[in-house]
Amino acid sequence: MRSGAAVVAAALLAGCGTSLGGTDPPAGHESPASAMAGFVGNMLANRPAAACKYAAPAASPCAIALAAEGKLSGTWRIGKTAISGNRAIVDVEYANACGLGICINNSDPNAGLPGPGLSFDTAFKQASNAKNYAMACIRIGGAWYVLFGKSG
Repeated sequence: MRSGAAVVAAALLAGCGTSLGGTDPPAGHESPASAMAGFVGNMLANRPAAACKYAAPAASPCAIALAAEGKLSGTWRIGKTAISGNRAIVDVEYANACGLGICINNSDPNAGLPGPGLSFDTAFKQASNAKNYAMACIRIGGAWYVLFGKSG
C-alpha cells in the first residue's frame, strides 16, 4: 500500500483547483477521461464520497487522498489519454497545483503517456504509482475508474 503522502500526491496529479479551461469531458464512467473528470470535479466540490465513486472499487487509499480536502489549490484540465484493452493512462495538465507542501505544474498534454522509449506497460505502472504527470484508469464491467497504487 502506498503512503498517505504518495496518495495525496496522486490526488494532486489528478488535478485540484479550477479548470484551466478548454473542453473537459463530463463526469462519468464512459471513458477514462470522464472518470478522471468525475473524481476531480467531486473532489473540488467537497464531495469526497462522490469523488471516491470514480476510484476503482478496491482503491481503499481514496479516503487518504481526500484527507487533504480543502487544502489543495491550483488549476487543471484533462490532457491526452492512451488506452490498451481495459487499462488507460490519462494525462492531467495543471498550473500551480499545491497541497501539503507539494506544488506541481504540467503543461504537456502527453506527459506520462507511452512514447519513444516508454512502453504502455511501463507508463501504466508509473501512472498507477503517481510517478509521472498522469493517472492510471481501469475498465471494470464496461465502466472506467481511476486506479490508485496498483498496476493491474
